[in-house]
Amino acid sequence: MKNAKELINSTYESQKKWMEKHYPDHVQNAYNDSDLGTLITGLEEQMANYIDFQYTDELGELIYGYSEETPLLRAKQINTGTPLTEEEKEVLRAHIIEEELINFGGTDMVNPCTYVEITFGKINLFSVYYGLIEGQGGYNPAFVGIFENLEDAKLELAKHGYFINDHVPDHSPSAMELRQALFEQWLTNKNLLFLKSE
Repeated sequence: MKNAKELINSTYESQKKWMEKHYPDHVQNAYNDSDLGTLITGLEEQMANYIDFQYTDELGELIYGYSEETPLLRAKQINTGTPLTEEEKEVLRAHIIEEELINFGGTDMVNPCTYVEITFGKINLFSVYYGLIEGQGGYNPAFVGIFENLEDAKLELAKHGYFINDHVPDHSPSAMELRQALFEQWLTNKNLLFLKSE
């Protein structure tokens, strides 16, 4: 490699080979270096599992909540296989993400992301990793690539799954907030239908 630009633009294999030559302990260093965020892998597959196999909670109630006001007909339709709307999928997606983060390290979906600061000549670069938690405090980082800046690294990580930036407050609505909005939308639609029928 002649310069940092060439290294950044090179293939994954070339970058990996370069790291092994110039930073032979880079994977070990990824254990102790800087946190970048959290990557949740397999989210769409897990959503498909919830929809296809339904766990102990009935899917309709999981999406709409448990109360006397739960839209029972819609919940029952979902429980008997009616496809989810995009809004209902968002509630399910948020629910799974929250469950995975609560069980951090207990599944094969939550991957901490770290980086190691490296140099090429006088140019500072970032070598980035993600991997599963294994056992008590264990971490199995996998090399992702070399990046000019951490923003580029985050964009690449997002191609591998659902990336959560741990350094920026997460303003994504919770499953509870999405569920409430969905329920309010259902109530509004129900009232509109009632008014039309009068």
